[in-house]
Amino acid sequence: HNLTGIMKAYLRDLPEPLISDELVQEISAVREVAQDDSRFQIYKHVFSKLPTYNYNMVERLSRHMKIIEEFKEQNRMTSYNLATIMGGSLVEGCRPETMRQAFGLMNFICEDWILHYERVFQ
Repeated sequence: HNLTGIMKAYLRDLPEPLISDELVQEISAVREVAQDDSRFQIYKHVFSKLPTYNYNMVERLSRHMKIIEEFKEQNRMTSYNLATIMGGSLVEGCRPETMRQAFGLMNFICEDWILHYERVFQ
């Protein structure tokens, strides 16, 4: 709990969001192909536009959540629970209207990144 709180506070205090308003608009195309493998190309396209440090943070945070999810029987933290806790934090610092539009979507995307980590980031 403490680590999660610290991580969310860190993301909240960044001078710019991990995923900018413009890239949130681009990644929202995932809505139309949510169950199709073409969503992985959308992720890769958006990642190619992220600053290196932002990409590294998103990748490492997703990898860490994937590891947590692998021990869900012991810690009760499923990919859904993790995405609910951290999904919105990925767009902390965006304009309020972007955050409202992307709230549920970012939870879906965060869970997708956890469940399909290898396909998304490799």
